[in-house]
Amino acid sequence: MTAPTSIPPSELPAPIRGYLAAHAARDVDAAIDAFSPTAVVVDQGQTFRGTDAILGFLRHA
Repeated sequence: MTAPTSIPPSELPAPIRGYLAAHAARDVDAAIDAFSPTAVVVDQGQTFRGTDAILGFLRHA
């Protein structure tokens, strides 16, 4: 495993900053815009594939 690094938020790519802002505001509809139709999210051993599954995950997270 690699050691975590600290990146100033201003240095993150714009889509990531947009997702983080939407997530903090609990704006799921804006947060999902950061994901492509073929995106995959893995959280606590569960895998969510595609924006429909990820949207469901975000709504219930």
